[in-house]
Amino acid sequence: MLKAFYWLLLLLFTGVSYAQELSPADAQAAENTLQKIEALSPFHPDSALTLHQAFNLQLEKKHGRNNKVYQQSMAALGTRWFYKSEYKKATAALEEAITWSEKNDRTGDPAFLPHLRVYLNAVLMLQDYKKASGLLNLLVQRSKQQFGTQYPEYAWDIEWQASFLYNSNHCREAIPLLKEALAIRLQKQGEASVEYLTTLGSLKNTYSCLKDYEEAARIGKTESLVKKNMYGSAHETYLESLESLGHIYFDMGNFAEAGKMYEDVYNIIKTKAAPGRRLAEVTYQVASFYQHSNQLNLAQERADEARQHYLGLTDTLHNGYSKVLQLQAWLAAKRGDYIPANNYMQTALRIDEKTTGKQSTVYARTMFTAGLVNDHAGNYNLAENYYKSAAAIFKTQGQSQQVEYAGVLESLAGVYQTLQNTAAAEKHYLQAYDIFKLRYVNGHPRIVSALLNIGGMYSVSNRYEMAEQYLQQALEMSKAFLQEDDPVALSALNNLADLYNRKKLYSKALPLHQRALMLRTTSLGKHHPETLISLNNLGVTHRFLKNYDSAAKIFEVALKGIAATQGPRSTAYAQTLVNMAANFYASRNYAALKPAMLKAVAAFTQNHQALINGFSEAEKEMYLQANTVVQNFFLSVCSNLNNPETDLFFRNSSSLQGSLLLGKYSLKKAGAQATDPELALLFRQWQQSTAQYARAIQEPGKNSALSTSYLDSLEAAALTQEKQIIARFPALKEELFNTAFTTEEIRKRLQPGEVILHWVNFKYKSPDQPTDTVKYAAFVLRKDDVRPLFINVFEERQLQVLLTRYHNSQGRGNEKLSTRKLVAIDSELYQLIWKPLLPYLKDAERIIHVPAGLLHKISFAALHDSTNNTRLIDKINLRQYLSLQDWMNSGTSKNAHRTIALLGGIDYGKNTKGPGAGFQYLPGTQEEIDAIALIAQQLQWSTKSYNKNTVDMRLLNSMSEGSSPAILHIATHGYYKPSSIQDSTNEAGLHTLRHDFPMLRSGLVLSRANESVQDTNLQEGLDDGIATAQELSNLNLFNTQLVVLSACETALGDINSSEGVYGLQRAFRMAGARCLLVSLWEVPDKETAELMVLFYKNVFAGNSYQESLKSAQLTLKEKYKDPALWAGFVLIGE
Repeated sequence: MLKAFYWLLLLLFTGVSYAQELSPADAQAAENTLQKIEALSPFHPDSALTLHQAFNLQLEKKHGRNNKVYQQSMAALGTRWFYKSEYKKATAALEEAITWSEKNDRTGDPAFLPHLRVYLNAVLMLQDYKKASGLLNLLVQRSKQQFGTQYPEYAWDIEWQASFLYNSNHCREAIPLLKEALAIRLQKQGEASVEYLTTLGSLKNTYSCLKDYEEAARIGKTESLVKKNMYGSAHETYLESLESLGHIYFDMGNFAEAGKMYEDVYNIIKTKAAPGRRLAEVTYQVASFYQHSNQLNLAQERADEARQHYLGLTDTLHNGYSKVLQLQAWLAAKRGDYIPANNYMQTALRIDEKTTGKQSTVYARTMFTAGLVNDHAGNYNLAENYYKSAAAIFKTQGQSQQVEYAGVLESLAGVYQTLQNTAAAEKHYLQAYDIFKLRYVNGHPRIVSALLNIGGMYSVSNRYEMAEQYLQQALEMSKAFLQEDDPVALSALNNLADLYNRKKLYSKALPLHQRALMLRTTSLGKHHPETLISLNNLGVTHRFLKNYDSAAKIFEVALKGIAATQGPRSTAYAQTLVNMAANFYASRNYAALKPAMLKAVAAFTQNHQALINGFSEAEKEMYLQANTVVQNFFLSVCSNLNNPETDLFFRNSSSLQGSLLLGKYSLKKAGAQATDPELALLFRQWQQSTAQYARAIQEPGKNSALSTSYLDSLEAAALTQEKQIIARFPALKEELFNTAFTTEEIRKRLQPGEVILHWVNFKYKSPDQPTDTVKYAAFVLRKDDVRPLFINVFEERQLQVLLTRYHNSQGRGNEKLSTRKLVAIDSELYQLIWKPLLPYLKDAERIIHVPAGLLHKISFAALHDSTNNTRLIDKINLRQYLSLQDWMNSGTSKNAHRTIALLGGIDYGKNTKGPGAGFQYLPGTQEEIDAIALIAQQLQWSTKSYNKNTVDMRLLNSMSEGSSPAILHIATHGYYKPSSIQDSTNEAGLHTLRHDFPMLRSGLVLSRANESVQDTNLQEGLDDGIATAQELSNLNLFNTQLVVLSACETALGDINSSEGVYGLQRAFRMAGARCLLVSLWEVPDKETAELMVLFYKNVFAGNSYQESLKSAQLTLKEKYKDPALWAGFVLIGE
């Protein structure tokens, strides 16, 4: 608003008299020296600066600092530093001079005010606004004393203070200062002066700041008329005033008048000049107006025209053209045309890279815009990358405490919040808020907005006390400092209402949502995204209040608006469909529910796949866990409806089950097979970071001193590297996106006589309210079925009761177990789990079995039908898979290379803690691998055996470095430690974790393990004899078809509803093994060895793994009636 550098020019011509403290001769000599330095300055500024510094030192040495000559020289040196953009040095020098003048009553000297103005400018450049406020008060006070209140110099200073208040969002306090300055200008310089018009424009802008648009428009019209009379209707100054008036009308919501102003400017420029850069710029501005006023067709028309104007120039490498492309990208994203949107943004980025460089703040802003476009399109991985790149540039340019950087952090936090990564969202929101607090006073819209973001984040993460604290603070600020229809004030209403909904205070939420919707509709228009959010929120509140008809009408309107403005592939569209279906479900309007539900499931399935495409496994898992409420709702509806269209429900559930494991498996396979040296290096670095992080969060005490920030940095490095690898494989991203198979695709894969049995478990939601009941149901699909059948089977509490009497887990041991009377429990499990399915499995020859939840703990082969005294293994072929994707991608079990590695007879080291502690030697495992080796060698298999002290992680790593064996057989102790924060160690001495990480609570026991668990001070880097599932997952076993874990509990681990078991089976699957043979419970040493020999005889004879295991188990079943001796192993995959 005020051209403060005017005072710097004035300073150069201000006469300075040096007297008093120094003798007249010394003062004159000093003045002569300074004049010579000043004369040198225009030609050799650096030399002048060096001489000036030396002169100051000479003055200080000869006369000290406490004299006028020295301080005047110091002030002049500070001015010189200012021109060199050395603002900290300028501030230090000028602060000393100004402080000395104040203390010694020298404020009346002619040079005092010019020096004070330079000092103030330096402080402002350092963005120390609190200090600047005090200096402005001092400047106005001293200016008033020196000039009086009727002189232009005083008007400059009070305008400066008004400008500061304006920029600090204290616009109301700025008004009287500007009116006083305007009166001075009118009296001293007249209406036709540039100074008068400048002050008039400042007053206009300040009324706009106060949202007093009527007064701002009145002043704007006066300003335009004066400029037209002074310069004529074709002058740029007049056109700028019309553009400014258009902005005011736009902010008023008077789009007709705003459009008229912009079009007038456009037509004048188009008429008076040939197409050129100015016409391109104003055409872009008109397009931008239409975009912001939601007149998207007109915006597109003008944006296309602006683009053509720029293309007509000889040089299109211009930031203005980049802005046009960014606008076109935004418009394309709004239409749902994401491919052209991305193309426009890529061109804009190339232009700004060539014109300003990849490390410029201009390029950072364009990166930020690219992030916003992708954010709008739901491409959150790309949005995150752009935001992070923009933030890195701003940080490199020393902008990490600036508001632009804070804005990027806020947007990045928004992405993390969408993906339910609350910890990352909280960190970035709070960091942005801290920056805003430094730069703005309380009440500024950015402060209020930051409070709202933090409060909203706490609200959705169910931290209601924290949420209410921030939201109430934001609401109080908005009431005190903002207009009621200010977008930020409206967000305060909306977020607080949302919090009340979450706290079930629906009657308090309703009027707030209604008020927010009314004000947003009036100020933003009915199709603005924020208005549609308010509409959706109001519908949800009506549903909670059981106003179902009102809610249905509201969701219908919201859905049409979102489809028109954001597209049917947007997250908002999918969420609105879910809200609409939930309303029909709650009102038991099943006729309307069925079609709405099908649309909701289809949209949500597509949306969630696109949403998390490109993110790390950990981030995907957080998102999917946070959205289990939607999956529970879908399956609850499917459970309630009679004969629902199950295709989409089946597709949705099957796409989720095992999707994270598939993603990690595919990623590691692509990385392990990478031929690009740079990519291969990145893959190795990622594996190292993952291993380092996993090891760092383990206890014992050698890691207890690690700080949280260090652990955070290790985790962040691993996540970043993982996403960098994903980004380098477009085909991999496509593979991970297409995890939802159609019924038709699955039917084509089925062979005659095969049946899909796909289990799901979900927390049941009745039409009235959520419940604590967890239901188990199954999708059943035959080759000739039109669609899958959905069958409700049992409740989890029923299974939990039976599991309390199921096989216990103590470890692979030497003692022969007594015959267990488990027929009764196996019969009860059969009645609960299998009998309800019999009508749907008639004539099934082979069942493709995908269990869920606690069913992973069950040996289905041992289920007992008491009516004919048979077990399931006698009646059917059951092939178990981790997910439907696992089966769809499976092949044959024939070994391309006949190699086997056998690990057993392991020496666990001395046990110094007495009987029952540590790990006992298993003699049966040596006999087991010797017997298998003999059979393998007889059939010309390449065989390698390892035992005693040779079986450690170094051995396993060496196998994965080259060509891993076709079959890897490991006979040892296994372990699984359930989550228990209270216990510090398990029975064998294995330590629990500071961070509850399930892949570190299961593993295999290798050579010298007893020495590790008994000595917490092992040398760093020494193999500790414990191979956790996390460590094993980093192996490269993509050449291995089968891993046999001839150990106890190797099928156990933490159970995730959609991902199965987090333990050893997941680890070896992630490592690349296609098929796993694992145990469900304690496996006796002798009988296990017997089973393994039988199994391998069948495998080496050419039978499939499934056939080989079934044959071996049936043979032992005839010999041992107790299923604990033959049914403990399960084969996963094929």
